[in-house]
Amino acid sequence: MATITIRQLIRAGACAEQRAKFRALFGTSVEVTEELAIQHARMFDWDWAADNLLPEDAREAYDQAKASAREARGRAQETAWEAYDQAKAIALEAHDQAQETAWEAYDRAKAIALEAYDRVQETAWEAYDRAKAIAFAGLYIQHCDKGREA
Repeated sequence: MATITIRQLIRAGACAEQRAKFRALFGTSVEVTEELAIQHARMFDWDWAADNLLPEDAREAYDQAKASAREARGRAQETAWEAYDQAKAIALEAHDQAQETAWEAYDRAKAIALEAYDRVQETAWEAYDRAKAIAFAGLYIQHCDKGREA
């Protein structure tokens, strides 16, 4: 039976934090199983444990297993990063298309508004010019003698 004890951890120089975790979970000892290790994979410092609790030949095997796991993790991260880049590119393309559509809609709305403004302005200028013409004519008729130059 492969057992780790709190005494082993103390003798090997385990830090107080790791010892406290061990004691909280297992008391003074625990039978080591792969299932238990998997269950606590993110909790303990396995590199420290390998360096301090495994015999030399087992440490070499641990280092090889760790290297294989690191390569697998790297491949998974690379695949995930590629998927992220693809998703980002699709999102950017959708953004650009939406922005282009929005600018086109803005330009159309602006053109329609400018046409309306131009029509109103033309009507206003016509009314202004008509008002000036009427004012001039009325004042000229009123203040100037017929046939006499002003």
